[in-house]
Amino acid sequence: MEPLDLRISELIKNSDLSYGEIARQCSVDRAAVSRWVKTGKMTTENFAKLCIILNLDANEVLFGEQYESYKQFKSSKGIRLIQQELIDKILSEKESNDDFLNLLNKLLERLKV
Repeated sequence: MEPLDLRISELIKNSDLSYGEIARQCSVDRAAVSRWVKTGKMTTENFAKLCIILNLDANEVLFGEQYESYKQFKSSKGIRLIQQELIDKILSEKESNDDFLNLLNKLLERLKV
């Protein structure tokens, strides 16, 4: 597994919630959560939901230790690299996915970003 996949798997395994409860809150079946634990692979929408449910910082999950270097850019002027990468990804979507953008907005609000 890739480092991100391992982080996702470990976060689910180490959470206080059962796989069934995570599944219920993510609107998926329990087998999907088991697959996430085995593979670390999930949709962006489910990743956003998982971060909200487990009260996780999406950046820390996505970037692990590298996130510390991104934090250093907070006080710098202009747009940070990670911000530009996210903007580029959103703009590269062929279809407008309002559900995804709404989830992302909720996640950012919850993280008070």
